[in-house]
Amino acid sequence: MLPEVAVTVLIQPNPERRRSDEDEAWHEGPFYELAGVTEPDLTEQLHADAHIRPEPPGSEAALYPSRFSSPAERALHLDGVTGIRPVAASQLPWPHGLFKCPYGERAKALAATYPKGHSKTAHAELFTRLCDQDFAACPYHQADDWAAITAAVLAFARAEPDSDEQDQLYRATHLSERDRAWFRSLIGGGHIWWDTGQQNLTNGQHRLCALRAAGIKVIPVYGRHLPDHDETTPSQDALTHARRTVEDFWLAHVTAALKPGRLSTRLARLLARYPRLRALLPKSE
Repeated sequence: MLPEVAVTVLIQPNPERRRSDEDEAWHEGPFYELAGVTEPDLTEQLHADAHIRPEPPGSEAALYPSRFSSPAERALHLDGVTGIRPVAASQLPWPHGLFKCPYGERAKALAATYPKGHSKTAHAELFTRLCDQDFAACPYHQADDWAAITAAVLAFARAEPDSDEQDQLYRATHLSERDRAWFRSLIGGGHIWWDTGQQNLTNGQHRLCALRAAGIKVIPVYGRHLPDHDETTPSQDALTHARRTVEDFWLAHVTAALKPGRLSTRLARLLARYPRLRALLPKSE
C-alpha cells in the first residue's frame, strides 16, 4: 500500500491515543480464542522487539497532531487520574438545569431575565433567594449530617482500594441509615461528577446543591484530575459565592454597554438585586 519510494515511519506511538487506549478500553479480553495459542513472555517479547525496532527519538511524539485546544486539557488527558478527590465548592459550576427540582419553575423564571446561555448564573441567583425552610423542604436535601457524610466519603476515597480499612469505612456504622444511603450513593453511581476544567457537572447537581446549602465548603467530587493539583482553595461559603457570581455577571454585562465607572457599578448592583428591572434592558439578539 506504500509507494515505491523511501518513506519515514514514526516508531513512537501517539501518546494521546496510547493514553486513551489505556484508560478507555472498549473491549475486555481477546476478540478471538485460537486453540493452541499462548501469550508470549513480555520480557522476551520486548527483547526481540528491541533488535527489530530502533529506539525512537524523543521529539517524535511532537509530530502527531493534538486533538486538544489547550495545554491544560492535554495535560489532564495524559497525566490525569480518575477518582474521588476534595474540591472547593466555589470552584465547581452552578447547576445548568435541576431535573425534578421543586423550585424549577422559579429557576426558569429567573433564567428568563438573563440573556440566553446564562442559566447557571440564574441558578446561582436562585440559591441566594431560597431560605433554610425552602432547602429543608426539598427531598434531595434530606440528610441528618452532611458534614459527616462528606468526611466519610473522603476517608473512603483516601483508603487503599479493596483494603480492610476501606471495607471497614464502607460499613459507615457511625452514620444513620439515611446518611449511609447518601454516603454509598456518593461513592457509587450517585457521584458528584466533574472533570477539572469542565463548564458543567456531568452528574450530581442536586447533591452538590444540598452540600452547599448545608455549608460544606470542600466537596467530594468524582472525575478526572491531576493527582498532585490542589483544588481545595480558594474556598468560599456558598451564599457569598452565589452572590458574587450574580454581581460579577451583571457588572460585566453593564460595563460592556457603558464605560466602567460608578454608574455602571450602581446599575449592576440594582440589576442583581431587583430582577424586574432587567425587563427594561434592550433584548440581545
